[in-house]
Amino acid sequence: ARSQGIELELAGRLPGGIEGTISYAYLDAKVVSGTRNVNGVAISPGDRLLNVPEHSLSAQLSRRFEVAGRDLNIGASALHVSSRLGEVGTTFELPAYTTVRLFGSYALTRNVEASVVVSNLFDETYYVNSYARMWVMPGAPRTALATLKLRF
Repeated sequence: ARSQGIELELAGRLPGGIEGTISYAYLDAKVVSGTRNVNGVAISPGDRLLNVPEHSLSAQLSRRFEVAGRDLNIGASALHVSSRLGEVGTTFELPAYTTVRLFGSYALTRNVEASVVVSNLFDETYYVNSYARMWVMPGAPRTALATLKLRF
């Protein structure tokens, strides 16, 4: 197999104290010499690699505030992944998807921080990888995670 491409990332501070990051990756991942998979299906030179997106893009914005003398950080991010080959030796593809995540944290005291993350905010149905049409791994539904961090 051969994989080549480019990855770009830009990070900075926008007006109003907003911090932002945007990342893009292009991958040209292909089979170099023919072979067969474990089920005996022929994989030809030039075939795309399984589960590797050609394009992926992520962006994140966050902002820090001071509330009652303590740090509050809130933000959002989005991830877009293009379609990917879902089964070797076929044209079966996993569809492109976009997910959104919200996050926030607040310093309750000098040593205690509470945080919340909501992933897949819009509860998108998406598929992260597969081996064949009959073996496809779905992505996680909307999830929320609250944590309390203690420093000592």
